[in-house]
Amino acid sequence: MAKIISTDSYVLHAEITPTEVPAGHYSVELLSQVLTARNPNERRRLVQFTCDKSGLNAMADLIASAIKQ
Repeated sequence: MAKIISTDSYVLHAEITPTEVPAGHYSVELLSQVLTARNPNERRRLVQFTCDKSGLNAMADLIASAIKQ
């Protein structure tokens, strides 16, 4: 898991894990955590999807392209 954004009151986490079924695919999740909330340890799923390695490569290319700008 990686912290994408981290402030005094908010954290955005990203996690990519291999799936068992379908084989060769990955689960991608973005989770938010509001540190000023009643339960600051609670993480809420913002988005979850499953893709294969070519999908991960497309995301990596998109991120690399945005960084170059």
